[in-house]
Formats: sequence, structure tokens, C-alpha cells
Amino acid sequence: MTMNKIFSKLRDYNKKNYVQMVFCVTLSVMLITSYGIMMFSPTVMQVLPEGGDSRKQAYMIFAIALIGCFIFTIYAAGLFFKYKSREAGVFLALGTQKSQLRNALFAEISIILSGCTAVGLALGAVVSYFIWQLFCILVVDNAQMKYQADVTGFIIGFVFAAVMSVCIMGMAVGFIKRTNLMDVLNDHRKSEPLRDVSKLYGILGIVFSIMGFVLGYLVPGIAGEMGVLMPSVWNATYLLSFAGIYMVITYAIVHHERGKRPQKYYRNIISYNMMKFQGKQTVRNMCIISLLVAASLYACFYAPGMLSGISEIDNNPVDFSIPSKVSFGEVQKEDIEKLAGDYQIEITGYREGNFAELLGSGVLRDWDDNNKLIENYMEKYEYSKYMSAGDYRKMTGDDIQVDRGTFYRITFPQEQNGFWDKFEDMDLITNPVTKEQMEVRLAGTIAYEALMINGVNSYILNDEDYREITKELPDNRLYHQILFNIQDSEAAFDFSKALYGEILKRAPREMQVQSGYDEYQEQLAIEAGEEYGEDQQMEMSPDNSDLMGYWKFYPNMKVMKEKTFFQTNAVFFMLFIYVAIICLAAVGIIAYTRSVTIGMNNKQLFDDLKKLGGNHKYLKKCITSQLMKIYALPVIIGSILIYIFTLMTYKGNDGVVSSTEIWALGVDFLLVLGVGVYMYVVYRASLRKIEGIIGNKTS
Repeated sequence: MTMNKIFSKLRDYNKKNYVQMVFCVTLSVMLITSYGIMMFSPTVMQVLPEGGDSRKQAYMIFAIALIGCFIFTIYAAGLFFKYKSREAGVFLALGTQKSQLRNALFAEISIILSGCTAVGLALGAVVSYFIWQLFCILVVDNAQMKYQADVTGFIIGFVFAAVMSVCIMGMAVGFIKRTNLMDVLNDHRKSEPLRDVSKLYGILGIVFSIMGFVLGYLVPGIAGEMGVLMPSVWNATYLLSFAGIYMVITYAIVHHERGKRPQKYYRNIISYNMMKFQGKQTVRNMCIISLLVAASLYACFYAPGMLSGISEIDNNPVDFSIPSKVSFGEVQKEDIEKLAGDYQIEITGYREGNFAELLGSGVLRDWDDNNKLIENYMEKYEYSKYMSAGDYRKMTGDDIQVDRGTFYRITFPQEQNGFWDKFEDMDLITNPVTKEQMEVRLAGTIAYEALMINGVNSYILNDEDYREITKELPDNRLYHQILFNIQDSEAAFDFSKALYGEILKRAPREMQVQSGYDEYQEQLAIEAGEEYGEDQQMEMSPDNSDLMGYWKFYPNMKVMKEKTFFQTNAVFFMLFIYVAIICLAAVGIIAYTRSVTIGMNNKQLFDDLKKLGGNHKYLKKCITSQLMKIYALPVIIGSILIYIFTLMTYKGNDGVVSSTEIWALGVDFLLVLGVGVYMYVVYRASLRKIEGIIGNKTS
């Protein structure tokens, strides 16, 4: 009988050892392929602007998905070789040549990996299609969400499988190269004990865990405010958190004191030492679980953070805000009233006004080669929108007193001063026609979202100052803005869509610009012979979700924004939810496998305990005391750290934690509980499995 036939017989006898590896390899290839197909499809790439933060975030979570899948696959391969060690040892003891064993093992692994890769790639395409269709049914379905598979996803899946296969084959080479026969025979039950540590070790672990995030996230922001750019190597401070997690978990496993109740210590001494003598591998697994739990929760937390935007939309006191320029010839009052009549909509609080487009000063900030902040003041920096205090009173009904030589800046609710663009940067106004200039200073800010225009700063001037600085302005230097509300009606959304379509249809080419477009900055770029990157023309289509975030003259329609919120954020929800699934799958597989391994490695010990009089209740207590650490501790650590990081992110964005962000944190807590429930289900499954292995099940 050949070695290949013997290996075939062994596969039939030890199916469970092969099933785990086949399942993990196939699952990882399938997940990465399906995610890659969706991630790099033309539909998604069009939604994620090149070089934008959203695309960088998508790449980051894709990297997390790759790491998560790679980790649990390599872990499964390691266990496979651990199980194989006894077979290999027996063959070597019987005189089998290593070359024979190597060839048979390599052939077997090659067949497994190639088969898993082929099945994973095929399933990846199928899964990506069905997930996409399910997402369209449950969340959003429009022309923009058309399923388009791109070959890049298959290439990524294949490359991932190839890299993973090389690593597994490398593990096989190391497995065969071992020369000590007893080491090979006993590899599957080799212990890796941990030495005891002090309380200080655990305290330092907690400090390092938190300090890593604080130093990595907060310090660069503080240094930036002081005009210093931290080098990229500073990101290595996050590694303190990883070291801290390792220290905390190690302390929790190995440190046990007799304390004031020594009877409790001696009653649990067996379970304490069972964990301690297999501690190194367990600690490594628990650290990986903690990081994957944190990654999955980070992905889960994206949805509540985005959903908090619905609350901000609802708090806007104005239902419709339509910006344009006087020269554009956009929709007028009679057009709106006609459409309202067609849909039996009652309009209330209608007002409109013209506001000046003037050149304001500003500060161009950048980092030099020495990571020092450069601030270049420019008397003429960008075009902005200006209105008088009287115009503001007319549009809002709110009285405001603006002294001569001062201005108020209009902001979004809860908007704070930025780093690159500060409220006080503008201190000089220039009339682009008469070239007259006026010095001003910041008096304060006032929040009124309805008067904002995408990418355009808005200011309120003293009435007399406004009259002086806006002389001889032509129509193409006058913004026109319409505000109104409507009575509640079932036809409100249909009316909004019709009005939106009419606005898009009438928009001239000069109006089809991105929010970052500035006519003066374009002029400076042309004069310098440089390319201006913000002059791309927007597609005026109702199905173009990019218009909400990137069109300069996007109309702020409350009803429509609430109804189409999921449409505009559909891709982000899909990507983040998917990576959460990948990480949680990895967590479940690693935790379950490690739990079962502990049961198998300690089967003889449990048999001895039963012979010494240990009853079912005592044996179950020994099992649960170990499983609770494997499942509960990593979830608690990962959840706390990512919760702190999320809170720091909210605080770091604008200096305050808004009411909507507090709401999001509440939802985040519910998601943490959801992950806890998932881990409890896996815990119960592993507990039943271990009890079956050691013969501790009750009838």
C-alpha cells in the first residue's frame, strides 16, 4: 500500500481534523473574494472618491478583513499539524523515510489547498451577488446600486489564497524538518507554561492598554495645534495597547492569590493550573480575539455614527433650502408654487434673498519638510457668501446685532473651530469688481444650517459695512437662496423629488461644480501653470448620490434627505457590516477551536479527576472557569478599548460630544451586548463539545 493510500485511510478515520482546516481555508478565501468583488466593483469605486477619506477607510477595513481571515486560517493550519504530529511520529517510528512522509504530506496539503481555493473563489462570486441583492432589497435599490463584478476581486482572492498556501506549506516544511522523534509524537500535547506575575504587572497592562490609544490618537492632534507634525513612526505608540492587552490577559490567567479566603483558592487550584500550564498559546489566542472583537465593533460602530446624522437632519428648522446664483435662472417662487399645487402641498414661511459673493482673506496651512506648520496669509484667498444683519433677520426671524468692522460666521450646529480653516482667518474683504477692501474681525459664530452652502463659508456683516463693500456687484456675484417649509403631507417626498428633478434639469454648466471648487483658486492655479483639481463637472442625475456630499449647490431638502439617507450611505453600510461579519466569524472560529483544544489536551486529566471522585458539577466548574476567561475577558478588553477610542474620535472631531453622538454611543453599547450574546452562543456550543469529549454529559 502506498503512502498516499495510507494517508487517504487516515483522512477517512480522522475526518474532524481535516474538516476544520478545509472549512477555515475555504471560508477565508470565500470571504476575501466576495468582499474584494464588492469593494472593487465599478459601482463602489464610483461612490468612493479617489484619495478621499471614505476610500481610505474602506481600504483600512479591507486590510482588517485580510488580517482577520489570515489569522484564523493560519491558526487552523497550526492545529492541523498539531493533530498530524502523532501520525507523523508513528510513521517515523516504523522506519518511514522523511522524504516519503514529506512527499505524501505535500501532495495531501496541495490537494486540500487547491480544492479549497477553487471552491472559495466560486463561492465568493455567488455570495457577493446574493449579499448585494439582499442589501438592495432591505436597504436601497436604485440604478446606482447595480451589481458589477470586477476581475480585481477574483485576483485579490487568488493572491490571498496563494500567500496563505505558501505560509501553510512553509509550516509543513518546518513540521517535517523536526528530527526529535519524541518531540513529534508529543507535539499535540505539549504544554507552554507561564510564570507567575505580580499585581504591578496587571496594573501596568491596564495603563499601557489605554496609553497606547491616548498617545497614538490624542498626541498628534495636540502637537498639530502647537504647529508640529508628529512623524509617522509615532503610530508605533499604538503597539503599547497591544502589549498592554497581552499583559492584562497574562495576569488574569496566571495570577491567583490565596487572600482572605484560601479555601476558594484551593478549591479552584486545578482549573487555575490547567490554564496556566497551557498559557502561552491561550494568551496569544485571547489577544487575537481581543483585537478581532475590537475590529468588528469598530466596523459595527460605523452604522450608529452615520445614523446619528438622521437626528441632525430632523433638528433642522427649515424644510427646504435652495441655493443658486441670480445669473443661473434656477427655479423661482412661481415654479415652486405650481409644483406644490400639483401635489396638493401647502407652503409656509416662504422667504428668499440675494447675498454677495466677495473675496475673503485666509490662511493657507501646510507642513514643511521638517514637520513644522507653515501658515501663509493671503489677502485674497477664496470667494465666500456675505449677507447683512438685516438680511439675516429677514431670512431667519432672529435679531442679531453686528457692530461695524466685525462679522459673524454662520456654522453648522455644534461645529467647532477647525485646524486648517479657522473662523478668525478671514479679516479682510475685497470687492472683486471695485477692488475696494474692508478690514474686519470675528465677533462670534451663529448656527443656522439652512443658510449654508456646500464648501462655501458664510458671513454676516453690519448693514452699513455690507452696503459699502457690495457696490456695483453684477448678478453673477450674487447668491440667491430660497427657504420655506411645508405642511405634513403623504405627498411631501414626491413633491421633493419633483422639485429636485426640476432644479437639476435647469442647472447650467456653471452650476454643476464640486463643493471644493473656488473660482479664485482656479485662477491662481492657471496663472501659476498648475492643474486645478476641483473643476470636475458633476452629473446632474437624481440617481447620483454623490450630489448630496459633493455638489456645491445641493438643495437641502429635509424630507428627501431623511428618505434617501440609506441610499447615499448604502455602500459604506455594506462594506462595514461585511467586515464586521468577517471579524466575528474569525473570533468564533478561534475561540471555539481553542476551547475544544483545551478539552482534548486535558482529557486524561479529567479522567483522573473522575477516578479521584470528581463529580459532574465539579468537572463542569473546571471547564467553565477556563472557558469564561477565553470568551469573556477578550470581549471585555476589546469592547472597552474600542469604546474609549470611539469616544476619543467623537471628542477629537470638533472638541465636543454632541447629543447625536451620545445617542450613537448608546447604540454602540447595545451592539457590544449583541457581540456578547454571539460569544455566549459560541461558548455554549464549545461547552457542550468539551463535555462530550471528556464524557461529562448528563442524560
